[in-house]
Amino acid sequence: MAGNPALWADVERDLGEAEKSCAGAVMRAESLDRGAITDPDLRLDRELAVGTMLHAVYCNLERALERLVRRYDGDLPQGRDYHAELVERAAHDIAGVRPAMISRATALDLHALRSFRHVVRNNYGGTFAYERAIPNVNASVRAVASLRAELTSFAMDTGLIGGQT
Repeated sequence: MAGNPALWADVERDLGEAEKSCAGAVMRAESLDRGAITDPDLRLDRELAVGTMLHAVYCNLERALERLVRRYDGDLPQGRDYHAELVERAAHDIAGVRPAMISRATALDLHALRSFRHVVRNNYGGTFAYERAIPNVNASVRAVASLRAELTSFAMDTGLIGGQT
């Protein structure tokens, strides 16, 4: 495949937005972990901010995958399990078309973030359970770093980009 700097610029932008949201979630989660915020209303605001930022992390990482899957595979998964299927498709090679874009470990972290995003979007029971966010902060740190590295390697291996990243 010939290089496509515009596509890679879009993927880079998605990854950059995910990194910013991840950094924001980490910073806010650390302030909660240290007990720096004791006022219940402010604490809830901070907890909700962490959830919202983790939601943004996943959405941006998924957008980067969508761009590449659409370009290399020619279409995107369809149906009710679209989001899970997108991650699974990216984690598998397609004979004669492309190698896997991401590792199994990255796919597992993305699935965890996807599941958490679903809870944030639907807010079951009308309350936010911050304890569900805590493990996803670490998953987001891993997923952001590994997705950047794996997609960059994929893009270089497939000729989407040259030596620059």
